[in-house]
Amino acid sequence: MRFGICAGPNSVAQVGSLGYDYIEFSAADVLRPVYPDSDVVLPEIDVASHITPEAFNGLVGFGVKVVGPERDEATLLRYADNVTRRAALLGGKILVYGSSGSRNVPDGYSRDKANDEIVSFLKIIAGPAKLHGVAIAIEPLGRAECNIINTVDEGVEIAQRVGLPQQITVLADLYHMLCNGESLASVQRAASLGLLSHVHVACGRDRHSPRPEDIDTLREFLSYAKQAPVVPRCSLECRLVDFEHDAHVALDVLKEATR
Repeated sequence: MRFGICAGPNSVAQVGSLGYDYIEFSAADVLRPVYPDSDVVLPEIDVASHITPEAFNGLVGFGVKVVGPERDEATLLRYADNVTRRAALLGGKILVYGSSGSRNVPDGYSRDKANDEIVSFLKIIAGPAKLHGVAIAIEPLGRAECNIINTVDEGVEIAQRVGLPQQITVLADLYHMLCNGESLASVQRAASLGLLSHVHVACGRDRHSPRPEDIDTLREFLSYAKQAPVVPRCSLECRLVDFEHDAHVALDVLKEATR
């Protein structure tokens, strides 16, 4: 299993020095997909560091709507091409679709229509994702943050509706699962269907970085993830109070949990 940290471009060298395999950037912040190429300067990646942004989270940002009356098909088409192409240019392989602001269902809006619109968007982005060699991972989010696709099983259902398992996959986030009271066995089901492509890790309801006392939960969670036909990457998406110390301890704990 490959381990990474969700961080910004200024942290590439630090993440590499700590022994991680990759870094996970914010797609909306770093790739700026709402803007044309002429207005965007992508960060330079130091090849010598051996750390590249293999994953990107925050797929849809900057007020772009996938669900609701403000949804605009032409905007989504341009966005899908920009975000997948620019991610690939930096070495990206997985783009995480959490982005609660893009998919929250407005009051009084049809949930069936919202689900249809999410499926439609994922079909739109699947084409350029395939062209540029990246995959999209649907991220179920905590109910306090988002009112649709809250469990891994719901993510799997959406991915199955799209029916393009090479491009549209599912992420399991330990923190959101714990907040929602979701059984970790959901990860095993997603893995067995070949749909689990990525995992995020944070521990406890305070979202702290992995510590030795968290190892039993992590061992169960990651043992299910490792059952996927292709073992997913695992990114730290947590509070790092002392970046170097906490990230160092977390990597030791994660490696022990996957032995």
